[in-house]
Amino acid sequence: MAVAGVAVVALLIGAFWLGMRRKDKELPPPRPDEQPVPPAHRTHVQQHDVHGSDEFPDDRKGLSPYELGDRGNEKLPPESDRPRD
Repeated sequence: MAVAGVAVVALLIGAFWLGMRRKDKELPPPRPDEQPVPPAHRTHVQQHDVHGSDEFPDDRKGLSPYELGDRGNEKLPPESDRPRD
């Protein structure tokens, strides 16, 4: 058992040593002046959920699964707001 324990410890030390050598060969992280410049305007426009509401019907009676159909999946008309930059 002692020989197996020494072998496991030797393998762990060797793996750690090899990992440190590989890490030393990697490029250093970029400096702040080497970072990419962000764009002047927003490039991603987040779109909100385009489906209808999931509220109860006006008569406040819950629907069973076969009565649901496409309720809640109808498309909403586009908003009248002007698009953002």
